[in-house]
Amino acid sequence: MRVELTPLPAFEDNYVWCLSRGDAAVVVDPGDAAVVQQALASRGWRLAGILVTHHHGDHVGGLDALAPLLRGPLYFLTAGL
Repeated sequence: MRVELTPLPAFEDNYVWCLSRGDAAVVVDPGDAAVVQQALASRGWRLAGILVTHHHGDHVGGLDALAPLLRGPLYFLTAGL
């Protein structure tokens, strides 16, 4: 089964990147939880992981809202969070 890469438009000039395979999805830098929640619901995905690359609000702003949906690891690729 192949991995799909889906850009989820966020804010006015950004994306939350989503990698999915089957019904499992991993999102990268979910600054906007609403776009992730909408994609999960409309595509029947479960949130299997989150990858955070750095601490800016447009990359971590959605973490609290997505925490109850997370059914896998949360990875931080940065120090100081």
